[in-house]
Amino acid sequence: MAGGSRKSVFVPEPAAVPEGDAAEPSKPSRKMWSYGLNGHCEELPAEHVKSFKGSGSFRTDFAELCERCGVVPHAALAPSRRGTSEDGPVLSVQAMLLDHVAAEALRVLLPTSWHLEVIRFSGCCLDVSMLALLRAGLTESCTVTTLHLDWNPLEVPIDAAAVKAAVAQKSVETLDELEISRHVKQTERTLCAFRKLLLAHATDLNDALRRVAQGAVPDHPATAMLEPLTAATWVDAFEKQLRLPSRETAEVFMLLDDFELGQGDGRVPLDRLEQVLSGLPEAGEAASVTDQLGVAFGGFLDGGSCLESMSYRCCSIGYLEVQAMGAALKQSRHLRALNLWGNRLCDASTKVLAEALEAYYGLQYLGLGQNFLTHVGLESLCKVLGKIRVAEKELADRLSKEIKLRQKEKDKLLKKPEPPKKDGRGRDRYQPEFRIDSIEEFKDAGQTFWTWTRNCALRTLNLEGNLVADAASVLQLRPQGVGDLILRGVPCVEALRQALDAESAAAPPASDSAEGGSASAPAESQAVAEGQQSSGWRLVLN
Repeated sequence: MAGGSRKSVFVPEPAAVPEGDAAEPSKPSRKMWSYGLNGHCEELPAEHVKSFKGSGSFRTDFAELCERCGVVPHAALAPSRRGTSEDGPVLSVQAMLLDHVAAEALRVLLPTSWHLEVIRFSGCCLDVSMLALLRAGLTESCTVTTLHLDWNPLEVPIDAAAVKAAVAQKSVETLDELEISRHVKQTERTLCAFRKLLLAHATDLNDALRRVAQGAVPDHPATAMLEPLTAATWVDAFEKQLRLPSRETAEVFMLLDDFELGQGDGRVPLDRLEQVLSGLPEAGEAASVTDQLGVAFGGFLDGGSCLESMSYRCCSIGYLEVQAMGAALKQSRHLRALNLWGNRLCDASTKVLAEALEAYYGLQYLGLGQNFLTHVGLESLCKVLGKIRVAEKELADRLSKEIKLRQKEKDKLLKKPEPPKKDGRGRDRYQPEFRIDSIEEFKDAGQTFWTWTRNCALRTLNLEGNLVADAASVLQLRPQGVGDLILRGVPCVEALRQALDAESAAAPPASDSAEGGSASAPAESQAVAEGQQSSGWRLVLN
């Protein structure tokens, strides 16, 4: 299990009773849980799971199920010793390792724990198999609407079947080989993701590393690539030259300093990074759609998920993972908010998300803060959101035909509408309306153009802390939007603020437009406004 250390929960022993004193026999104390204590139990006994009838209280049922199955319950999920009621709507576990038994119990109990609405796992190091069990518990009757899976990067899993065979054969050598193979795959994956980030910041790999080298060794540019750098210099140079945070660069430094790729002396030249990255295979997009880690993340977004809000904060999600997640999002039925704050998303990743937003019109909030997006990524998203001006009649005609076909499909579905989906308590699940695009013809100064209205469901797009540096591009995209565009902390925020201040200063007094508005406003401006819909993105800079 990567990314965490073993943790256990201390349970005090009962006070000793002196010999000779009369006392009632005390109940045996609950055994202390520690990571690996339930390792003997590969899965909960099927007969106990099938016959278990819970009370509906998650913590009470968790303790009872563990007792029946002969395993030690994790204290973070078991009832409190204080005896207070804990059947609230939120289940939260932070910075504690869980085991496979706990994940399997979640699968069994979540469908009947109707008091739960929000689950938060933060820094709990859930692996691929545990996520699959958690996802299996989010069934039709489950009342959970919000899941936080934060600070939970996934690693390439070991071959479970091969491990089982090696254990049966008592072959330690085979187990070592399997772990080495897993480690090599994970290292390659991490380095591929880092190369993708570098290419997002420069024209090519050579250009990116030369810029870092000049910042790290400014006095010797000719040999800067060969200079062994300490971890502090390495992290500082990438931060200043490419705005890559230490959470990304420090991990790569440790991999290159490892004895497998380096010398273990705490110093790494950029030349070594260039050689390693140049020798990596190119990740194929077709393979990425079925990527094991991406599928594990994407399972919570697909059409069978009951979730309405999903957070993957700081999960090291990048281009490889987002392929499968985007494919799942296209099939979503209930999701209204998706948070991908603090991951490895670059401009290429936004193209995948944009394709998903073309198919799914129910998402209302998309959080992409603290990633690595530029104005190019913003443009990719804006192409499928809000309103777009179309000047070519051929394109307008083609779009009109497609919209008419979609309208026929909508009319057919409305004749026999599906009954609203409900959870176990009878609450209606969020289900977006069947929306279709529209296209309208306008004339302005003798020229004919069309306004193509696309996905207007997304009301908030958060790009704070990204690498958007082109204020002109942002201002050009602004009229197309239909909600809030959050750009706090981006490089061009001051330029945008100055442009908005200048716009406000040049605007006519409010009294001039209060009496019915101006009849001579350009047709395109009227089309973009569309009554209460929107007059463009509302830029949030503070």
